Amino acid sequence: MPAHRDADSCSTCFAWGVLWHDAACRPCSEFAARHPEVSNCGACRRRLPLLKGHCRPCWAQAQLDRPTGPNTMLLPYVRQVRHHQLCFAGMPLQRAASPRTKVPEAVAVTRPRRALPQPQLLLLPDLRRTYRYGMVDRRDRQPPTNEWLCWALHLATTMAEARGFTPQLTRTLTRNLTMLLTRYVDGELIRYSSYHPMLTGRGSSLAQTTEILQTMGILLDDRQPTFARWLEAKLTDIAPGIRDETRRRVQLMHTGGPRTRARNHRTLRGYIDLLRPVLLAWSEHHDHLREITRNEVVAAIAPSHGIRRQITLVALRSLFSWAKRQGVVFANPTNRIRVGQVEPGVLQPLTADEITRTVRAATTPQARVFVVLAAVHAARPSAIRALHLTDLDLRNWRITIAGRNQPLSELSHQTLLAWSDHRRRNWPNTANPHLMINAMTAIGTGPVSHVWANTTLRGLPASLERLRIDRQLDEALVSGADPLHLSEVFDLDAKTAVRYTASARQLLEQPHEDASPSSSRTDRPAPRDRRNRPVGSS
Repeated sequence: MPAHRDADSCSTCFAWGVLWHDAACRPCSEFAARHPEVSNCGACRRRLPLLKGHCRPCWAQAQLDRPTGPNTMLLPYVRQVRHHQLCFAGMPLQRAASPRTKVPEAVAVTRPRRALPQPQLLLLPDLRRTYRYGMVDRRDRQPPTNEWLCWALHLATTMAEARGFTPQLTRTLTRNLTMLLTRYVDGELIRYSSYHPMLTGRGSSLAQTTEILQTMGILLDDRQPTFARWLEAKLTDIAPGIRDETRRRVQLMHTGGPRTRARNHRTLRGYIDLLRPVLLAWSEHHDHLREITRNEVVAAIAPSHGIRRQITLVALRSLFSWAKRQGVVFANPTNRIRVGQVEPGVLQPLTADEITRTVRAATTPQARVFVVLAAVHAARPSAIRALHLTDLDLRNWRITIAGRNQPLSELSHQTLLAWSDHRRRNWPNTANPHLMINAMTAIGTGPVSHVWANTTLRGLPASLERLRIDRQLDEALVSGADPLHLSEVFDLDAKTAVRYTASARQLLEQPHEDASPSSSRTDRPAPRDRRNRPVGSS
């Protein structure tokens, strides 16, 4: 039989009853074991084991003093404790149930008048709003009184239902909007830079919060574009007269204008990478573009060869032609400079070892989809990322890639079927119409990034682009180097089809040295099996 223990008062909380260990009740003993630090309590000033600066009796008293509710914070009430309610050991105090509050009726959300098109005038222009979590007490669960916050929460609820947000993401989005709009003043614009550090530091729904503020028309987007920051870094150490004019030209090409077509940022990055060494060399002896002569342009492109020399001259000609039209230079030094026609090299097929390494690296469902569509259907990575669910018809074994409807092979059908099951199992409520999605794009409507698409095969010889080229080259070899056949199968223009057939003829005359006669780059079933035939084979 257990030994008889006398009742006594706990030395920590003064609870009367059978003690647990060393003149302390069981809750106090376990609290001291978990929190061995002993110091003066911030509320009762007794020297006891502490949790966040307060002892266990103060925490227990705060539970009695706080109002009811599942999300009530104890710390503000612990700091106000000045007395402790006596109790019996082993008998937790029961708080009388508070009367049930009446649930307020839902109020129709009305759209308030739109904000001013410019930020409000402030007495101190440099004084910005600061936001922090915990600045708004939402424990009373009362409906907000700010009509702008009501509208934002309505948009958040609508977005969550339409895009299939998780409950956690919905709560995070609601918390962010409450923090930003509780003290919002009519006519104010919220700066992106004022809340970006707070939301980024906690990994919150930054993109969704920004989208709602943009929809409401109260966002002042003061972000510096990524391309502008990259351009400034590339143009450092260049003479100011050359740097400023180059920046103006590149920015105009990036944004477009009345007589300038907007270029892709990847094209401009390639131009700047080739121009930077030339501009740095000119900056050592010149201060402005008008000092550059024709001989210096010829000397600048002389070390380059092939396509690099051609693109460098194209970039310089674009820069100086614009400078001449704007009156920056007196004469265009790139006039009448020719580099000749660059003869393309012979396209080489991939080896069996390179293809094997790529197939072994594609271990995830999404990687297999990219590899199969590039290797079998010669699809570009951008076209695969742009595929919608409506472009896939698994029942009829058809797929539409870049506007071309084509049949699915057995391998493609099985791979896409496995990905569809994976997509449905991981993101059953997503509203993203794209076929390829991930955890980031599942809560939106945009496509996946090219970085995510090429992550698995990064660093391998047989990239997605190489697989696409190898598929078209293989078709040219099988079809007897017929350009009309290539144009019909892959929807190629005449110049591209002629290039593939020219490479195929040279390879047929002199086979690739690394390709073994017994290795096949693409499975080719018997002609009678119409379902399993590769796309475009004859």
